[in-house]
Amino acid sequence: MVENEGLERVVRIEKKFDALSVSVGERFNNVDERFDEVRDHFVEQREYIEFAYDRLDRRISEGLARLEQRMSEGFAASDHRFSTIHQRMTDGFAASDQRMDGSISAWTGSTSAWTSSISVWTHSTSAWPTASPLRINASANSSRR
Repeated sequence: MVENEGLERVVRIEKKFDALSVSVGERFNNVDERFDEVRDHFVEQREYIEFAYDRLDRRISEGLARLEQRMSEGFAASDHRFSTIHQRMTDGFAASDQRMDGSISAWTGSTSAWTSSISVWTHSTSAWPTASPLRINASANSSRR
């Protein structure tokens, strides 16, 4: 009887171990399924991130290309405006230089005529008697006496 009880006890323990191993196996399978779900979510998330990154990269590249095009057009327009202004200023300075050169040569010609007439006048008046200021003062003082 004792042997039967010991044997029954061993059988009960074996049944409990078998049930426990089935339960542990089920739990491991359940954990494996959950890890697979988490892995699948990570894969899905990574695919979405790569998709979103590619889309964002494409939009940024297109936007930068448009910006570069607009800036190039704007700089070209500014360069054209500045070159037009530069040409107008260059033409204006050239015209001003020509007017100045004409005025200077006309003035030089008129001053040479004026200078020659002054030299004629000074030569003709050099024959006049000159009185020193002291003589003039002395003659003025003598008339007062």
